Amino acid sequence: MICLVGGPDSPNNNNMKGFLLVYLIFSIGWLVLAVALLIGLVDPNLPGASFEWDGQMISAGWLALMLGLYNLARWYSRWSFSEMRRQESGFNR
Repeated sequence: MICLVGGPDSPNNNNMKGFLLVYLIFSIGWLVLAVALLIGLVDPNLPGASFEWDGQMISAGWLALMLGLYNLARWYSRWSFSEMRRQESGFNR
């Protein structure tokens, strides 16, 4: 079980791995949904599978792709920051 108390920016940051896992799981989930919507595994006529914007029908897969890439960037940003802090503190696995 992942305990998310304290947040990723708290001074006592023992939960960074939990947050990294959450960001990665959300990223993978959004990217899988995006692929399913964009290649047609999901019926585009289902409610919520597409929306109208400026007179054009847009697949919700594009929104899912953006959210997946955003969460992947969050994961990588936090991961690289935690690696940098770990190396600065001299802590080796």
